[in-house]
This record gives sequence, structure tokens and C-alpha cells, in this order.
Amino acid sequence: MSRRRKLAPGIGEVRLKDGRRRYRARYRDHDRQCRSRTFIEYDNALAWLRERQVETERIRSGLAPPPKPPVPTLREFAAEVVESRMFRSGARHRADVARMILNHWPELLDRPLDEITRRDIKLGLGRLSNTLKSGTVNRVLAALSRVLREAHEDGVLTRNVCMGLRLPERSTVAKALVLDQVRRLLAAAEPCYRPLFAALFYTAGRKSDLLWLRWGQVRFEQALIVFIDTKNGDDVPVTLHPELAPHLRWIIDELYDGRPPPADHLVFRRVHRNSGRWDPKADPVEQPIVSPYKAYRRALARAELPATLRLHDLRHTMGTLLITEGKADIMTVKRHLGHKTLAATMKYLHHTPGQAERVARVKLAGP
Repeated sequence: MSRRRKLAPGIGEVRLKDGRRRYRARYRDHDRQCRSRTFIEYDNALAWLRERQVETERIRSGLAPPPKPPVPTLREFAAEVVESRMFRSGARHRADVARMILNHWPELLDRPLDEITRRDIKLGLGRLSNTLKSGTVNRVLAALSRVLREAHEDGVLTRNVCMGLRLPERSTVAKALVLDQVRRLLAAAEPCYRPLFAALFYTAGRKSDLLWLRWGQVRFEQALIVFIDTKNGDDVPVTLHPELAPHLRWIIDELYDGRPPPADHLVFRRVHRNSGRWDPKADPVEQPIVSPYKAYRRALARAELPATLRLHDLRHTMGTLLITEGKADIMTVKRHLGHKTLAATMKYLHHTPGQAERVARVKLAGP
């Protein structure tokens, strides 16, 4: 009969159901937290325990720095950020960030954050640009950058490796409609969509800002609309154009019988896809118009306008008309469009009517 082995302090014997024997080593680390690990061989358990004990003593005596906590993976940290952090547009923006990271960065999901390099992101951008539009790729990059920025602010990362990365834009000249085309478009639009298209034009606002516009941001007495927490993170006040006010009052007459609407209700609430009227089952606080692009294309077809004109071109058009028709200076256009830099505003200035004649009249040399 073999004599039972005497186990060292900190090591216990574990018997499995099939009778096999394992050895579990336990110790308390420098933070007095209990740590353990199970081994097949006793000698391996003893060696591991001795190494951990020596390491703990060195940390407690100040001879060695404490170990760094494990760095979370992109999947883990993104889930934490999406669930618990504050985002610009609430639940809608959180879901968008989560979807873009999960769908478009699969090769990075299970990598620790500190192992993600700038080269990895550039390779991913090259892959995405082969199948997606440049605007979509930039939004995917922005979602990843948002998560890495949170990690940098928390001290998990020393820097955000996405900082400064952006796909080159394919064209620096934006499209614009002429004034007659805008009038034909609004006349051809369906009634429930016409106020939205008019607002996109007269305010030169972004689609996301207008779809989530609430009546509390519309101030008829001051002739003002305030876009809250825009793409640039600022609140942007814009003038309520006299020709836009009747479109908004028409919505009030239709939905609220002319009474003042609640401040938290959406201005452009969901439209039923079959009837073309407002959906009576839609939540007026949380459910805006869904994808107005189809209605916009139908209006373009009725107005006999080119199908290549985008919804965002209404914003470009207003920026151009402010200069050509309203004689506004560049700083006025910049404030109305909510840009942070003049460089962004310059892309909205087109080859306007009469520009060639004005340039030709400038004499630089000769008689």
C-alpha cells in the first residue's frame, strides 16, 4: 500500500468523478484576492504556486510593479460602451454603432484593444471601400473611432489609433438644384412628405437633424429653429424662413387641429407606407418618418427631374442660393449650414450663374 503524499501548504487534492486526481493551487495576490489554478501534475502545481508567491512578495515590498489588468477585446468594450455610455442620439445611435462594429470589423472583434494598430484599420478600410460607398465607410470608421476614443479617455489606451483617418472624398464639388427645380419638386411631393422636403431645403439641415426635430425646437414667435446636438456636437440655430412656416403650420392643423403640439412630439412623424398618410399607430415621440428616399424619388419622377439628384442636395442648394440669390457672405452661409470650418463651407459653393462673366471682367494685364 503506497503512502499518501504530503501536500505543500496552498495545494489541495481534487478527485474527479472517474477517480482521476488533480491538484489545485491557491494563493492570495497583492490585493488580497484569492487566485487558484488546477493542474494534472503535483510538481507543476507546486512550481506555479511558488512563482506566484514570490511575485506577490516582490509587489508587496515595492520591488516590482503590480500587474496591469487585462485589456478587454473590442467586442467586450464595445458592448459596454453601447449599453452604458451616453450617445448623441440615444438608443438609435447606440444600435447603429453596435451594428456597424459587429458587421464591418469581424477581424478585430476578438482582439485586445491595445493590439489593434493603425495598419489594421487601414487594411479594413481598404477592404470596406471595395464594396461600400465612401460615406458608409466613413460612418463605419466613425463608429470604431467612437469606441476607441472612450477607451482612450478611460485610460485603457494611450491614444486613439483612428484619429485623423478618413477616406479621401471622391468629389469636392457638391450638386445643387436651380430654384425652379426646387419649386417643381415641392409641388410634385406627396402631402405628408412635402413639409420635410421643404424643411431640408429652407433650413439647409441634415436629414438626421430634421427627422428627430421636435416641436419644442420650433419657435414661430422668434422665427427660429434650433437643431440640438448636431453632427458637429453643437446646437445650431437657423432662421425659420417665411415660406417654410406654412408647411409646418399645415402639420399642426392636420394632426392637432390647430392647437399647440406637445414640445416632445416629433415634427415629422412616421408615414404609413400604403396610405401615404401619418401612421395612427406610430409613437409621436420615438418614431419619425422612415427612409424618405422612396418618396423623394417619386417626387423627382413626377417633376421630371434627374433621378441622380440626392436628398442631401437640397442642403447644397440652399447654401448656393444664399450666395447667388440672397447675396449672403461666406460667414453667414457657414453659420446657417452649421459648419465648424470655412473649408467645409467652400465645398458648397458652385459655379454659379454669372460667375464666368464676373471673372472675365477682371483685367489682370493688357490694355
